[in-house]
Amino acid sequence: MKLVACPRCAEAGSDRLLWEIPDRLWFPDCAFRLVRCGRCRFVYLNPRPDEIEIERHYPVDAYHAGGFPERLPPAFAWRLREIESRRRGGRLLDVGCGNGYFLAFAQERGWDVHGVDTAPGGIREARKRLGDRVTLATLREAAYPPEYFDVVSLFEVFEHLPDPIDHLREIRRILKPGGGVCLSVPNFASLERLAFGKWWVGLDAPRHFQQFTPESLRACLEPAGFEVGELRSINADKIQVGKRPITYCQESLRFFLRDLGLYPRQVSPSPSEPPAPAPRPAPAWKRALHGLEWALFSPFCLLARALDRDNTLWAWGRKA
Repeated sequence: MKLVACPRCAEAGSDRLLWEIPDRLWFPDCAFRLVRCGRCRFVYLNPRPDEIEIERHYPVDAYHAGGFPERLPPAFAWRLREIESRRRGGRLLDVGCGNGYFLAFAQERGWDVHGVDTAPGGIREARKRLGDRVTLATLREAAYPPEYFDVVSLFEVFEHLPDPIDHLREIRRILKPGGGVCLSVPNFASLERLAFGKWWVGLDAPRHFQQFTPESLRACLEPAGFEVGELRSINADKIQVGKRPITYCQESLRFFLRDLGLYPRQVSPSPSEPPAPAPRPAPAWKRALHGLEWALFSPFCLLARALDRDNTLWAWGRKA
């Protein structure tokens, strides 16, 4: 663990503790401090895991399992529609490309695609379809030429980065004049976070190094040289494959019930364990809980959408 200055304003020593949050996926006995900067009010982990320790809590290859989908998933279609509403083709870089499935679909739509990721397993899978268009490296290590890309995307990646503003400056360097960056992050100002507090699934300590509100995300993009063309909230089901409109609420409720001892504690198997057997039909009590959740959370999600306080932020920034 190492103490850090505020990732946004570099203030050190003035942060205030919000919550101590366990790693709710794999190591519930490990707690992490979520703090708010006393100067700019940015929310981040402090101290946070170093480069070696985070590998234990964030086994990146565990996030890239599964086969290639035969049809374009709705989340990928939504991403492409949003990008193509601003750019009709060109050279696209996906930062945190994982197994490259999104890039493969974008390539079928005529994009000149490239990807970068630090997950060896994900890159091995991506190279089966994309070859040397994907790179096992950090963005800076990849050392792309200046003014090379038309669009750079970061889907559910920005919150994981130890130096988010530095990454934005590197993205600006490799974007062509007028090029755009699109990114999505959990929305710390969402109704869900306000309702669930430290049990909100979007906190995801310690894998999420920082949390963003619309104001703090804009305050990162603009100093890095981007004009914010769009910044709004969306539901995670728009951007993440396999999510439903109430998924974040369901998972947050599970965390709360586990802390009360009212729900089984095991969430995800350790990445070193063999795959779990196929699930059996849900017991009656779980089916009843699912029905109650749909009845309770569906109106809540509709309200969040109407108020622009949904669980995920979507932003488009143009190179100024």
